[in-house]
Amino acid sequence: TTTAGAVTVGTLSGFVGSETVTATGSASAYSSANVGSYSTTVTYTLTNGTNGGLASNYSLASGSATGNIIKANQTITFVALAAKAFGDANFSLTATASSSLTVSYSSSNPGVATVSGSTVTIVGVGTTTITASQTGNSNYNAATSVDQTLTVNKGNQTISGVASTASKYVGDTYAVGGTASSGLALSYTSSNTGVATVDASGNVTVIGAGTATLTVSQAGNSNYDAATNVTQILTATLPPIWTNPITGTNPNTSNPYTTGDVKNANITVSGIGRGSGVAGANATDRYNATGWNIASLDATKYFEFTITPASGYQVSFTSFVYVGAASGTGPTSVALRSSLDSYGSNIGSATVNGTTLSLSAASFQNVSSPITFRLFAWGASASTGTFSVNDFSFNGSVDVIPPAITINGGTSGTATAFTATYGTPATAQTFTIAGSNLTANITASAPTGFEVSSNGTTYG
Repeated sequence: TTTAGAVTVGTLSGFVGSETVTATGSASAYSSANVGSYSTTVTYTLTNGTNGGLASNYSLASGSATGNIIKANQTITFVALAAKAFGDANFSLTATASSSLTVSYSSSNPGVATVSGSTVTIVGVGTTTITASQTGNSNYNAATSVDQTLTVNKGNQTISGVASTASKYVGDTYAVGGTASSGLALSYTSSNTGVATVDASGNVTVIGAGTATLTVSQAGNSNYDAATNVTQILTATLPPIWTNPITGTNPNTSNPYTTGDVKNANITVSGIGRGSGVAGANATDRYNATGWNIASLDATKYFEFTITPASGYQVSFTSFVYVGAASGTGPTSVALRSSLDSYGSNIGSATVNGTTLSLSAASFQNVSSPITFRLFAWGASASTGTFSVNDFSFNGSVDVIPPAITINGGTSGTATAFTATYGTPATAQTFTIAGSNLTANITASAPTGFEVSSNGTTYG
């Protein structure tokens, strides 16, 4: 120590008679607190004794002493380590030595965790022993090392970036997407491969109308638990056979307006037109007209749509969907009618602002000739009142007309009984066979004992 300290004085002698005095000693401070051997000066102080001895009658010479400072022991305080999960951030170790010297660390299993300085980096799942040590120095002995077990559990992972629903048309392709927080690759499945298939990269091909649940999963590995699956509900519908979002400035300047038409390849369409009883009115992103100020339906005041199937094809409709708008003095009543009954009856309940009108009736199925729909409007309070169609879609399917064969004008023919004499051919019977939309030749085969001819002359 570098602090002065008291010295115990032994038995004194040389007093006169029975006199005594009391002596106390004080050693000077060591020159250093470090380990070593040091000399110090001892100074004595005399005080009067209790039996009349006077300190002034005596003296006690100063002396010297040698002392040794030896290495001190030290201990390490290192508390238990909380369990970690793979993927957790680096963390610091906080062991302390009673000497205040720096503690060093090591890991018994660098495949689980490594230590640099006092910072631990998690490498894998498992357990490792973290050892805290202090090797001492010139003044302190090495401390007894302290071990703590670090347990690293599998990490959690989540899947993000997947929309919960999707609405697509048959024929569309798209990517489900998604990422795992672990960075591991995702897996994809479809609950209904008749509606949609999905490949290993999450690319979806929509092949049929209906719904399918697309499941995105990540099974985990040696370091990560499996993620909770994420699903997307896909609703697939047939694409419109004809649609137009109607965009641009003053579409009304064209009659009909065809810009923006998107249609099935096996039909032709007219575009949206208007009847002779109404006039186009300027507007943006809508097909607009005036002249609806009549009290009831007028056969010349309408918007018109015509669809013509290509040869060999037929259309089966499901619905007509449109968005409309009317000004404050515009029409208040709307009706959709078709050429199939010469525009004689309403189809569903049309509205000024638009709606979905069903075309599932039998008369709108398997239509193979041109069909026109007209959207009539009336009830405007002023001739300048406007009504517009802002967008529209005809939905359904366009299919090849199936082959048809007739026999004698019907679906079958029956021969009457043949009368024949052995060795003499019977009188021939004739059947007229016709076909339409055929994909192959018609073949007529005679039963055993009979022959057939296509020209009435050559039999076989």
